[in-house]
Amino acid sequence: MPSLLPGFPIIAIIVLVILALLAAFLLGTRFGPGIRRSRADKVTQLDRSALLRQGMRLQATITNIHPSRGGTYVTTAAATDITTGQVKHYTQRGKAILGHRGDPITILLDPTRPNVYLMVRSIG
Repeated sequence: MPSLLPGFPIIAIIVLVILALLAAFLLGTRFGPGIRRSRADKVTQLDRSALLRQGMRLQATITNIHPSRGGTYVTTAAATDITTGQVKHYTQRGKAILGHRGDPITILLDPTRPNVYLMVRSIG
């Protein structure tokens, strides 16, 4: 029976560790957390938690709610920019109804990306 090289167990362990690290890296970049966005700039879970912590709060009024396909609701709210006086409309699709027409609602804006926002029931 041929004998193994004297350093073979150490080399085998090093190769296994490198392969495990490579596999972890590849799985982490494929399935790991990150800010990912669809073409329509939909807010992901990570964006949601960041907006809840750091988003600029804007008070708006719900102007329309209508059901959509797949059991979702489309909520539209309007807010007036106090510097320009212009009314801006915000739309969000979700599984839950956020309120009724005329109810106040809070818009959480990303200060670095103003087209990324999240509607939440009014925060006190």
